[in-house]
Amino acid sequence: MGTPPNTYLQRAFRSWADFSYRHAIWVIVATGLIMIAMILSMANLTMDTSVEARLHKDDPIRQHFDTFQAHFGSDDVIVVSLDTDNGVDEIAIANIAALQKLLESTVPYVDEITSTINARYTYGVDGELIVEELLEDYPQVGFKQRWPQKTLENYLIASPNYYNRLISAQGSALALIVEFQRRVKDPESGQFVAIDQDKKDEAVRAIREQLNSFGDRTDTRTLLAGNPVIQETLNRLILSDTGLTTGLAFTLTLLFLFVFFRRVSGMLIPLAVINGSLIVAIGMMALTGTPYTLTMGSLPAILVAIGVADSVHILSLFYRYYTDYGVKKEAVLNAVSVSAPAVLLTSLTTGAGFLSFVAADLASITDLGIFTAIAVFTALILSVTLIPALLAVSRIKPVNQNLRALQWVSTLTNACVRVSVDHARVISALAVIALIAGGWHATQLRFSDDILAVFPLDAPIVGDQLRYDAEYHGAGNFEVLIDSRVDKGVLAPEFLNKLERLSDALTHTHIAGVEFDTPYSVLNIIKETHKALNDNDSGAYVIPDQANVIAQELLIFEISNRDDLLDVVDSDFRYARLTLKMTYADGVVYYEVLGEIYKLLISEFGENSAVVTGLTALLGESIPRALSSMLKSYAIALVTIIILMGIMMKSLRIGLVSMIPNLLPIVLVMNVMVFVDWPLDQTTISVGAIALGLVVDDTLHYLFHFKQAYQNRNTVARSAMISVRDCGPALLITTIIYSSASFGNIVSSIKSFQMFGTTLALITVLALLIDLLVTPALLVVMFGGKEKRRSGVSVEEEVHRHVPIRIAD
Repeated sequence: MGTPPNTYLQRAFRSWADFSYRHAIWVIVATGLIMIAMILSMANLTMDTSVEARLHKDDPIRQHFDTFQAHFGSDDVIVVSLDTDNGVDEIAIANIAALQKLLESTVPYVDEITSTINARYTYGVDGELIVEELLEDYPQVGFKQRWPQKTLENYLIASPNYYNRLISAQGSALALIVEFQRRVKDPESGQFVAIDQDKKDEAVRAIREQLNSFGDRTDTRTLLAGNPVIQETLNRLILSDTGLTTGLAFTLTLLFLFVFFRRVSGMLIPLAVINGSLIVAIGMMALTGTPYTLTMGSLPAILVAIGVADSVHILSLFYRYYTDYGVKKEAVLNAVSVSAPAVLLTSLTTGAGFLSFVAADLASITDLGIFTAIAVFTALILSVTLIPALLAVSRIKPVNQNLRALQWVSTLTNACVRVSVDHARVISALAVIALIAGGWHATQLRFSDDILAVFPLDAPIVGDQLRYDAEYHGAGNFEVLIDSRVDKGVLAPEFLNKLERLSDALTHTHIAGVEFDTPYSVLNIIKETHKALNDNDSGAYVIPDQANVIAQELLIFEISNRDDLLDVVDSDFRYARLTLKMTYADGVVYYEVLGEIYKLLISEFGENSAVVTGLTALLGESIPRALSSMLKSYAIALVTIIILMGIMMKSLRIGLVSMIPNLLPIVLVMNVMVFVDWPLDQTTISVGAIALGLVVDDTLHYLFHFKQAYQNRNTVARSAMISVRDCGPALLITTIIYSSASFGNIVSSIKSFQMFGTTLALITVLALLIDLLVTPALLVVMFGGKEKRRSGVSVEEEVHRHVPIRIAD
């Protein structure tokens, strides 16, 4: 019944399966308790699709961002814009005031809302500095009493503080800037903690709800934009789409398992392994405080594939042995002893492929690798432990016609192998040429980090964000943190003059297609204060020449409005903040822009005196890290798998040759991506390394069975066909389930998930075809000289004569 357990590993797995079979109830109960504990831990799972979540906490770029936040808080703000039919008139001001009051009273976790009602207005009266709100005491003091005719609109448009910030370029819309609290009180501990993404999402939902009712009441067109809105929308879509795609993956998996096995046990037992590995992986994320990120969106489909692969290889042999001999326990033990070594080897190679992500420069990719590897080894343990226990307590009849009925499977796979063997040299040469040429052409793949591109084109967030970018000439900010190196260094005229030259160089300039608006910094406060203290003379809108004058005037301003001053300098006047407002672009472009800005910073302030940070800068900086992570992960995974394959097959030559059928489907699909112009982004950039970890399983199972057959029968062609007979049905089942589970992502509304699922599905289908057409040809080229076919007997007859040997106790 199967192949005798002639290795220590096979005997060990047989003993392990025997233990699980004899203590089935205890194994099932213990497994169930572990799963319950993991499910309970999931209550602590968090979701974080923010830009900073991509980076490791000890990454210098992340640390610069944390330093910036420690001094100035987050640049993560929400923008609400209201259209005005007649510019800044009484109706527009009344709407802004009403909406601001509504949001301040209903939206949680808001620190401040700034609008044309309460924005800073600085002027001088008889040499005295006055700092008050634009509409002080509104509505008690009417709009026209303070700003007759068009004077407020003209002031806003002329002011570098508010043009394209609180009023749109054409004066046709007014904005409210919503800032979050830095820290909020935790209801359980009573301690103040940093505001997290969940609370920001709650605030966004509250604002959206109020805007819907406000727009209906006032017939005013509004838009809601800003990074928190993007993140909330993305989180919401991930939650809904993950449930949808995972449910579809499970449904298709169960459907195909039933089609192939025609048994309830053939559906439910693999489902137990899949669910178990998924529960453990996500439970461990919750226990370790690892957030669920955008990159993790591919995790469920991967885990479905991994869980199915292990269980299908064991079950397919069990059903065959049980049908042939009718002794359930022997069928279970022999199926495990024969298939478990190959399952172990594939788990090691797959796990090693995912663990190669640990070297990634992006935390999100590292986390994906770690927890997918945990799922891989969990699926292995469940397959060799839980499956024997479940089979022991299941009532299964030794009748199974499903695999034998699929004669077309054997016919097709045998035909592929026959063609491969008969044209071995031609097929091998074509495969090598395709790998080299395809690898070169795959370098034409473009990279993208356009967060709006993941949404459907008709998604409200896309229209609002792009409209805000067009109307206000910019939807993104770079934050520059400049170190003067000494306390009060910011007050030095020399430092301020350098800052002014930098600001002038970046005002209304274009870099790589990105347009910059007027920067904002301490210069704005210094100049407007100096102007106010000099009889509001527009000619005095300059930096004073003397440091003591600058210090005195800023002290006067600080007494009136300390909060606004601390938005642009720290309390010791050592660090200065420069906010660069710019138009929206792909994150790849931002990286090029960052390089040009750093050149200007170095020319003015020297090396290591300034850093560009903020959420947009993190987006730009994560691109090269994603690329380097991809290259390192691919290289590490490739080398590790080659070595493991060589060790497992006891031949480094086989390990090297096996990479051709493993890499070829990935290279071919990358060429398809070039042809249809699908970019590599934060989700799809890891598809190659993930696919390598999955497709190597098919090759390893094929080579494992080939090696056993070849050692006994000396003929490459016959061994190749025996290998297909032994593992071909399981490879077909797993491939169909792999591809269908992955392709289920096509129903997702997130484009990157759609691309990831489609490409992974194509790779898995191509991998099976290449294993059937290319791998036998490569084996013939390697071992062809050792062919010793028996005269007068066909390969098919030799395979048919191969009678399984019963395993003795």
